[in-house]
Amino acid sequence: NLTIYTTDGGQTWNDCGFSPGIGPSTRVEIAYAPSNPSIVYASVDQNVGDLYQSTNGGQTFNVVNSGNSLLAGGDGTTQGIYTNIIWVNPQDPTFVIVGSLDLLRSTDSGANFARMSRWQSAPMTSAHADHHMIVAHPGFNNTTNKTVYFGNDGGLYRTNDVSTATTTTGWTNMNNGLGITQFYGAAANSTGVIVGGTQDNGSLKSNANVN
Repeated sequence: NLTIYTTDGGQTWNDCGFSPGIGPSTRVEIAYAPSNPSIVYASVDQNVGDLYQSTNGGQTFNVVNSGNSLLAGGDGTTQGIYTNIIWVNPQDPTFVIVGSLDLLRSTDSGANFARMSRWQSAPMTSAHADHHMIVAHPGFNNTTNKTVYFGNDGGLYRTNDVSTATTTTGWTNMNNGLGITQFYGAAANSTGVIVGGTQDNGSLKSNANVN
């Protein structure tokens, strides 16, 4: 793996000497700090999740968190090749979120993380598992508007205060009938009852007659 950067809009590229990983399938996700573009973070699928930081716009990187299973799945092994996303607060370059099975939040540039979601509590009081995207509200200002949206295997979730959401509070399920559930199998009886088993989203039942 090789990480390169450009300072002229992509006309030329330079090696920043950042080559993490143990194989060609290692996944790296990178996020700039919008309030300070000199700060760049990289979530790396190695050692069950390492976090790197650059303070010179991505020219060089240093590891800031290792050995704390940031990208661990339910069995403790890495799932960073599948779910690996990183987000930096648009107003605070020290505020970082890493997402994999669950979401982890740091307010000290990645040195320490605390869990902010718990997949077992979804969809009622927490966010679903397996995160792939994090987007701040267009009006996010880190004071009166701290709303952030999270895309995961359960659809779309929102927190109105990204700094205080916990594993069981502060979450809103935004799916509202969004039909993206993947069914593995289904069964029906003669009265029109249909039961389906889904990928990570439980079993669903319909009593409606379907033509």
